[in-house]
Amino acid sequence: MDRNNVWKPFLYSLLVAGGMLIGYKIHKDLYPQQELLSRQRTETKIDTLLQLIQERYVDSISTEKLLDIAIRKLLEELDPHSAYMDRESLEEAQIALEGDFEGIGIQFYIVQDTIMVIQVFPGGPSEFAGLRAGDKIIKIDTLNVAGVGITADKVVKLLRGKRGSQVNVTVLRTGTDTPLTFTIIRDVVHVSSIEAAFMIDDSTGYIRLSNFAQNTADELREALQGLLLRGMKQLILDLRGNPGGYLQVAVQVADEFLPGRKLVVYTEGRNHKRQEFYTSRKGLFEKGKMVVLIDEGTASAAEILASALQEWGRATLIGRPTFGKGLVQEQYMMPDKSAVRLTVARYYTPSGRSLQKPYRSPLVESKDSATKTFFITPAGDTLYHEGGVQPDIYVEPDTSLMLNPLLHKLSAKGALVQFAYQYASKFGNIIKRTYSDPEVFADEWRPDNSFKQYFLSWLKQNKISVSEEELQRFGEPVFNLIKAHIARQLWGTDGFYIVRSRHDPAIKKALEFLQQAQT
Repeated sequence: MDRNNVWKPFLYSLLVAGGMLIGYKIHKDLYPQQELLSRQRTETKIDTLLQLIQERYVDSISTEKLLDIAIRKLLEELDPHSAYMDRESLEEAQIALEGDFEGIGIQFYIVQDTIMVIQVFPGGPSEFAGLRAGDKIIKIDTLNVAGVGITADKVVKLLRGKRGSQVNVTVLRTGTDTPLTFTIIRDVVHVSSIEAAFMIDDSTGYIRLSNFAQNTADELREALQGLLLRGMKQLILDLRGNPGGYLQVAVQVADEFLPGRKLVVYTEGRNHKRQEFYTSRKGLFEKGKMVVLIDEGTASAAEILASALQEWGRATLIGRPTFGKGLVQEQYMMPDKSAVRLTVARYYTPSGRSLQKPYRSPLVESKDSATKTFFITPAGDTLYHEGGVQPDIYVEPDTSLMLNPLLHKLSAKGALVQFAYQYASKFGNIIKRTYSDPEVFADEWRPDNSFKQYFLSWLKQNKISVSEEELQRFGEPVFNLIKAHIARQLWGTDGFYIVRSRHDPAIKKALEFLQQAQT
C-alpha cells in the first residue's frame, strides 16, 4: 500500500480535530471544561489533540501507543531511514551492533512449529552444558514450546537473560528414546561478524562479512592473519546481504586494504558540517588481487567500504547493484528509553557522489539524483552511477534456486534443514571418518542412489509428497543445500559456506576473474 495513502487518513483526522477545536471556541457555551482550550501557545497541535482524545474520546485508549503511532508516521514522511524504535527494538538493534549478548549461545530455526538448534556457539554456555546442533527444543523451563505456534522473538526472550541466571532446556535428540533436559547457566556470548573465513584454493582466501559491529575490525584482522598464514595471495570479500552498521568500523576495515592516507567517505548535511574519514595505518592486505561481492542486500556501511575500494582501484566489484542507503542517522533517546533515529546528513564517496537512491517525500525535496550517469574515480576510472554502488562485473541471480518448484516446496516446510540435521546426527561420525575436512567433503561427496532413496523415505514418513520424477528433474539444487546444511552441523558455518562456494555463480565468476588477472 502507498504510504502516502496510509498517512492521508491521519492528516484528515488532525484536520477534523482542528475543526472541532475551532468549534469549541465558537460555541463555548455548549461545551464544558473550557480550560482545555486555554493552553500555552508553545504547546503543539498534537499535544492538544492527544489531551482532547484522552479527555473526550468515546472509549478508553492508550495515548502513549497513539503517540508512538504518530511519531512513526511523522518520521515515515521524511525519508526511508528516519525511524522510531521502541525500547525492545532498540535493545535488539544494539545487541546486533555490540556483537555480544547475555544468553545461552545458540542459533536456531523454527521448522514446522519446532525449534531446531542449528549452531551451538563454540565456548558458549550451551556447548558447556552439552547441547548439540540438531537438537529439537520442546520445553524451556516449564513452558511447552513445541507445536504451539511460538515465534522467534518469543524464543529469544525466553532464552536470553542476565549472566549467571539459569534456564532448563528440554530437547529431543536423534538416537535417544526419551527427552533430555539441560540446565544452562547464561553468560556473555560473543557473536562474530565474520560468518566464514577459509581458503577456496591454494592462493585464494574467502571472507564473508555479515555486518559492521563493535568488534568487526579486530575479527577481520584475525581472519586475515589466519588466511595469510595459510598462503593467501588474493581475496574474495563477500558483502552480500550485509546491512551495514557503524561508519567508523567500515573505515577501520577499509584501512586493512587501502595503502597510505585515503579518503574513505565524507558526510555532510544542512546542519551537519562536512566530516571526512581517512585511512591512517598500515593494513594487513594492502597488496594482492581483491574481489568484493555485492548485491541488493549490501547497504549503508557495506556500501561505503565497497565504493571506497572500487573508486581507489583496490578491488573489483562483482555481483548486482547495492541497496542505495546513503543517509546518516543520529540516535536521540526519549524519556521512556525509546529512541528516534533521525537523518542528519548524507554519505558521499571519495569521488563526491551520494550513495542514496532517489526517494520521494511530500514534505522534503530530496537532493539525491542519478543524473550524473558517469563519474571519474580518484583512481582515474570512469564508472556508471544511478544510486547505490554498481558492480564492475554483473552476475545474474541464480535462477536454479529462484525458479525451482521442488526447492520452494521443501524449503517452505523446513524439510531441507530438518532432514540434513537428522542425517548428520545419525551418520556424522561415518562422514567425518570418510572425509577429513569440509573441503574434501565439498569436493568428493555426492548424493548416490541409496542417499536419494533414504531422503524419499524420510519425506514419506514426514507426509511430504515428492515423486522420484520430481527429484530427478529438480533435485540438484535441493541436494546441494542439504549437503551444505550437513556440513554446517559437522564443521560449523565455514563448512556451510565451503560447500555453497562450489555452486555459487558469483564466487565462480570471481575465481575466473582472478585467474585471468594472474595470466
